[in-house]
Amino acid sequence: MERKVFRLNGFAVLLVLLVLAGALAAAWQSTLSGADPMPFEDGLPEGAGPLITLTIVWAVFAAIMATGFTVINPNEAKVVQFLGRYVGSLSAAGFQWVLPLTTKQRVTLRVRNFETSKMLEAHTAYMPPCATWITCH
Repeated sequence: MERKVFRLNGFAVLLVLLVLAGALAAAWQSTLSGADPMPFEDGLPEGAGPLITLTIVWAVFAAIMATGFTVINPNEAKVVQFLGRYVGSLSAAGFQWVLPLTTKQRVTLRVRNFETSKMLEAHTAYMPPCATWITCH
């Protein structure tokens, strides 16, 4: 049974990550704007300790979130697995974000035509004449 996996628009998730990065950069700017021009002479500016921790936490969070981005081409689907267990499938074309830390395997949805007349000709070419007459008539 096919299950649809939880997905979000990849551009929206990317926008949220960039807004968070901008907020973090603004916090750094406000912390460093009132600081001494040579901040490392006397150590870090006041309030920079929690900001460094927040920056590291955001970098780890963004790296984990980035593992969920995937591109689905037309006539293609992706099977999503988490630690080898089937989570669901994704068939909507476009830039998508699914659960992070999952493996996504590509599956083609293209229909392939199977031409039977060539196979019948090849099959009857190697049969004895009487067997060909029995199977064909």
